[in-house]
Amino acid sequence: MAEYHRSEGAACRRRRTQGRRREIRQVLFARTGRRGLSPIIGNFSDLRAAWAAGSKDNISLIAAGIAHYALLALVPALGALVLAYGVFADPQTVARHIQLLSDNLPAAAAEIIGDQLRNVSEGATGAKGLGLVASLAVAIFGARNAARALMTGLNIAFHADEMRGFLRANFVALAITAGGIGGLVIIGGASAALALISGPLGALASFCFLAGSAILSAAVLYRYAPNQPAPDWRAALAGGVVFAVGWIAATAGFAFYAANFGSYNATYGSLGAVVVLITWFYVSALMLLLGGELTALKASIAKPERG
Repeated sequence: MAEYHRSEGAACRRRRTQGRRREIRQVLFARTGRRGLSPIIGNFSDLRAAWAAGSKDNISLIAAGIAHYALLALVPALGALVLAYGVFADPQTVARHIQLLSDNLPAAAAEIIGDQLRNVSEGATGAKGLGLVASLAVAIFGARNAARALMTGLNIAFHADEMRGFLRANFVALAITAGGIGGLVIIGGASAALALISGPLGALASFCFLAGSAILSAAVLYRYAPNQPAPDWRAALAGGVVFAVGWIAATAGFAFYAANFGSYNATYGSLGAVVVLITWFYVSALMLLLGGELTALKASIAKPERG
């Protein structure tokens, strides 16, 4: 009986949430006259509605929690990344390739990641065979908490209750962690290859590849991380675009601010680089949750339209 009441309560909350989001969309239709106008206006209206929904869901506070767990998972995640990549290349080459990715980050954040990469790559040189597999498994398991935090955040964005059991939830978290590490291995290798192209063409190719990877990665998360039926790819990719654009713009803006106006080292001393890194994690998580809110909005509106 208690289980029945919990499921009924969850269903009621989801219905109320979908109703609230449809009301937001209707208000925006009335304000902008979206029907019959360009898709740009409609997408901007959807983004405003997603931001309003995110404000009600307190995604800024949720992003802070995700940033905290991401910082704690940084070292084991980098260890898993170097070990996985080390199957195909020596650890020092791995560190150089991954360092290319961090060149787009704020300088202080890139410095921390670079130092950790060097430390991990030096310790991973002797890992082979079963030792490599065991070390990789331990590293992935240690990094899974960041994925669990992300799953919780997306559940809130989608207004989905976490009904998965302990084993299933941890399996999904491990799958997300392993998938993310595998994706970074591919992105790192591709970035190293694209870096061989000199001039503006190489920079443009690297940027497009990074943006496309961010869109696809976010879309996969929006479909499979929350505990709810997967939204269609159109809604998930729309959220992925919002994440990629917001994340790239916010990263560039924050890097410029930290380099020219920020006084983190003067304020925080030796902790300045850590503060920059966790702030960048926070901005990234906030953009990811905003994209999730947009995906949830589009998915909830598409259901009655298809019906």
